[in-house]
Amino acid sequence: MDSITICGLDDELMTRLKQRSEANGRTVEEEAKSILAEAMPFVQPAPENLAETIRSIVEPLGGFELELPARGFAGDGPWFGWQEEWDEKDDNS
Repeated sequence: MDSITICGLDDELMTRLKQRSEANGRTVEEEAKSILAEAMPFVQPAPENLAETIRSIVEPLGGFELELPARGFAGDGPWFGWQEEWDEKDDNS
């Protein structure tokens, strides 16, 4: 197991750490570990992409199937005023 040494703690901070450790019935080292664990909870790394995120949620539940709509003509699309200008240029060419 790794260990760290923290140099330069001011006396007030060390006094407060000792008081807190005594109040919680722990050693100063145990109290420092507890404070670090509370301040830095384990965070699961984000999946690489959205599909992996969805799969990680749904797979344990047995997955699901989506009904895909039938494909067909979607229409001419939106109308933009500049299209008339392009049509006129094509007619004049």
